[in-house]
Amino acid sequence: MHPFCHLLFQLFRSKHPSTLLVAIVMFLYMLVALSDNQFTFLYLMGAPFCWTPEEVGVYNFVGSFLLSLASLALTLITAWSMRVKSPTVLTKSRLPESRHLSNSSVALLVDDEMVEQSQRSAEDLEPAHLQSWYHVIWSRTRMLTYVSVAFLLITLSKLIIGFAFRLSQPFCNAAVYVALVLLFTRAAVVPTLKSFISSLHSAENQNRLFVIVGIAEYGGLLVGEPSLPAFYAFTVSVFPGAAYLFCAVLSAIALVVVLTLLMSVVKELVSLKNTADSPATLSH
Repeated sequence: MHPFCHLLFQLFRSKHPSTLLVAIVMFLYMLVALSDNQFTFLYLMGAPFCWTPEEVGVYNFVGSFLLSLASLALTLITAWSMRVKSPTVLTKSRLPESRHLSNSSVALLVDDEMVEQSQRSAEDLEPAHLQSWYHVIWSRTRMLTYVSVAFLLITLSKLIIGFAFRLSQPFCNAAVYVALVLLFTRAAVVPTLKSFISSLHSAENQNRLFVIVGIAEYGGLLVGEPSLPAFYAFTVSVFPGAAYLFCAVLSAIALVVVLTLLMSVVKELVSLKNTADSPATLSH
């Protein structure tokens, strides 16, 4: 079997499916957040909006400007708030059984499962190591919380713009801009998900890991770019906002997946706090 195919097989049979779930979320995000740009201008030029090309240009400018500001702000906030030391518990010297797996082409999940098992043995960790690992789990919790809020607002945005055509002027135009403002949180969804998935695996596996992430991203684009405009073309005469409502459903599915991951991380965080020797060890 080809090493990469073997790697994918290891991914699907893993007992810790966070990598697979994040890849699914990435695929859905590309479908929801980027593929509707091709027909949005057609939607806004139709009734009851009847926008001119100049008004559509202003709309695109406002959206791009908000995303740029949000990306800059969120990047600075993330860089400032996530300054934590790498946990020494992840070193290979503490995992003699996995020493020979680091050079294997299928080490992505085999090695990382052993690392995960070692990390979860909180009773055997020194206080300094326990504190470092707590900060890692706490950072994962914050990342997934942000992504959950982002997908919630994306879902609301798609619902608002999907039903905006049923409103009269000037309320329909106001609804479109409200939906646009809610999309500012999508600016850092992909970097945050990549940071989360990177924290799950050892350094040796990052290249192969992001190959899987890249496949999920471009897979979403390849599916969404032709299918959503076609869906809009078939439904525009019956219900003009149907394509946006479909995107809202996909975004809600992604939200459920992210919340599932968040619950798992929160349980791990609570378990780690319960096994701590003293509350002072886990101060953050």
